[in-house]
Amino acid sequence: MTLLDLLGADLIKPPLDLTKTYLDRELLARVRTDGRVQVGDEVFDSLSVAAGVARAAVRGAPPGRKYPQTNGWTFWRFRDDDGEWKEMDVLRQRYLERETRSAAMSPVVSEFGKEPASG
Repeated sequence: MTLLDLLGADLIKPPLDLTKTYLDRELLARVRTDGRVQVGDEVFDSLSVAAGVARAAVRGAPPGRKYPQTNGWTFWRFRDDDGEWKEMDVLRQRYLERETRSAAMSPVVSEFGKEPASG
């Protein structure tokens, strides 16, 4: 799943500002209309890469890496409709719940591509 999936499901209204307090520094990012994440002047295709680069700007990178491995879904926070700051993973879970409900409501299709006869 990507940010584009969340955009397509109208779970994100870009631009969506993200934040994280990391080692007493406030880090900021923004989800753009193209589903990419901007941190400062840099733009990334992934929440996790954006989070790793942001962390590296504060603490440096581990040996042999450009940035620390980071789960962007749990690193970044957004302001939800209720005004509370929540992890981006909340939006991912909403998407997955919606997809699960949608799949459960879809008619069963037989191996021949037709709905089974009732009765």
